[in-house]
Amino acid sequence: MKIDVGESHNCGSREEMEDRHYFDPDFRGQKELLVGVYDGHDGDRVVNYIEKEWHQRFLEILGQSSNFLESFVLAYEKISAEVCQLGWSSGACMANFILVQDQVYWANAGDVRILVVGPSVRQLTIDHHPNHPTEKKRIIACGGIIKGNNIISNSGYIAVSRAIGDPDYHSYGLIATPETGRYKLKPTDLALVVASDGLFEEMTNQDVAKIVREDCDAKETAKNLVRTALHRNSLDNVTAVVVKFIKP
Repeated sequence: MKIDVGESHNCGSREEMEDRHYFDPDFRGQKELLVGVYDGHDGDRVVNYIEKEWHQRFLEILGQSSNFLESFVLAYEKISAEVCQLGWSSGACMANFILVQDQVYWANAGDVRILVVGPSVRQLTIDHHPNHPTEKKRIIACGGIIKGNNIISNSGYIAVSRAIGDPDYHSYGLIATPETGRYKLKPTDLALVVASDGLFEEMTNQDVAKIVREDCDAKETAKNLVRTALHRNSLDNVTAVVVKFIKP
């Protein structure tokens, strides 16, 4: 399968850029495409660490197991434990996928999204917010308090229920364990999109799909997505990685 990969990012109206991304079209030297978008909060220390180190942890764990989904879980939990041991109180949301022939193995913790765009658009990931029924049940069972769409703690509040780091919220139900899944590409699928939540502040999945279907290369598509989100007054950092499938 031939692919075209493109990325674009913009700080938006924020003072600091806390989004990072990663892609390797020849992961493990086996023509596997590994992609990640990482959205930091309360500073960029955690997201910088993830950008540099996470794929190495995934590679190490995958070398001991051939199971992509189990390796995603272990790598997410391991990198979270490491940043907590460093004494950092900040955190990051993240989503990754690895494309192996026509199989997409994915993982996410937080609200970075992965979409498959074809004649329709499908969101593979789940936005991990405290009001999501499954997340809410876990948070309440841990004694956590939800106000609005935030977990409330003695030190503040957080708007996601899964993330890397953020140790102050672990006793209130926040976890680093990712959601995982597998998707088999269809002949009609056109692209995969991974983007930080800044893209979706002012854009629906259908809005994203409409731009992806335009006859542009992956880089220009990613630029158009970020440009549109900012034009619609998204206030967050915005990052998008687009993988288009080149049809024979």
